Amino acid sequence: MATISFSAVGFMSRPFASVALIQALFRGRVVPEPQLEEMFTLPDPSVRDHVSGDPAAYSAGLSVKTLGGRQVWGKTGGRWAYHSSMVSPGSSAAGSRWCG
Repeated sequence: MATISFSAVGFMSRPFASVALIQALFRGRVVPEPQLEEMFTLPDPSVRDHVSGDPAAYSAGLSVKTLGGRQVWGKTGGRWAYHSSMVSPGSSAAGSRWCG
């Protein structure tokens, strides 16, 4: 059986279930606190994106972006003609998290 990628993972759900998952994750109900803190910790600012030269925006499983002047954390994914994302206003370096 062929796969689209060695490490590809599929996730299908309704919007309500996706919201519930990211809320549970950000509130510490999915992984233990040490792993969650690692998910909200970016590499040292000296680590740069190899294409853009911007500071690294990926942590252990999550990424951070600025949308509309607000920092959000989440997970994105995609394959040919398909892209999805789950984001929420995120975390400070100290780990305070909010997910509405």
